[in-house]
Amino acid sequence: MQVWALVAAALVLVCVATWFVYRSQDVLQAMKSRKTRDSNSNAWSTSCLWSIYVSLSQSSPWWPEGGALRVVAGTWMLMMLILATVYRSNLKAMLIIPKIRLPFNNMEEMLQTNIPCFVPLGSILHLLMEKAPPKSQLDRLKKQAVIHLDPPQAVRDIITGKYAAITNNHNINYVLNTAFEQVYSTLRISLESLQESGVIRQLYHNILPYAFICLRPESFRRPNNNLRPLELEDFYGVLSIYAGACYTSLLTAYQGEK
Repeated sequence: MQVWALVAAALVLVCVATWFVYRSQDVLQAMKSRKTRDSNSNAWSTSCLWSIYVSLSQSSPWWPEGGALRVVAGTWMLMMLILATVYRSNLKAMLIIPKIRLPFNNMEEMLQTNIPCFVPLGSILHLLMEKAPPKSQLDRLKKQAVIHLDPPQAVRDIITGKYAAITNNHNINYVLNTAFEQVYSTLRISLESLQESGVIRQLYHNILPYAFICLRPESFRRPNNNLRPLELEDFYGVLSIYAGACYTSLLTAYQGEK
């Protein structure tokens, strides 16, 4: 919200700055030729509409004239180009990143899926289910709970996706270790021989030849390369450029008045 509030405030500031420089140039030309091109209301509407068009990346029939007005307009166009490019790039990156959608994230969502869940017989969870009040979450879990005391069979059923499991981290680590052990034991000798001979690394280099360029140390000199939402600090550079351009345009208009 801070970023969008800052953008809205910058838009209002640009409208005022564009109108001020626009009217100043009209006053200077009126003093020289004794003829005013636009009224005050027309200049204000033109400045506001042009600033909004640029912020929305739309074309405008009005084009700024004069050095000072072109400095303000060009700086605002450059600022909006940077903002739109960064916003579109972050939005596209967030849409491209694959997301893993879990079937449930809590107990209530799991009860709505009707997925069978393994509960070890005599475990703390099993005892809590037996003493749970009626219509509570633990009481409703009884309908889809698979209760027995056969860990090898439970591990096989969990690996094949027959049902889920509600247990602690130690048991989950045991299941993961057992599942990986069955695959690793059959491939261990072959993988070790390929690793020692350098075949695996050579194949990896051949498949991903350009990935190692991005993994060089100089690619990670910046403190943070992770995707994140825009913050107020990201716009300090753009705002400082715009402030300097406004100051330059005011000096130009003052020198022209002299």
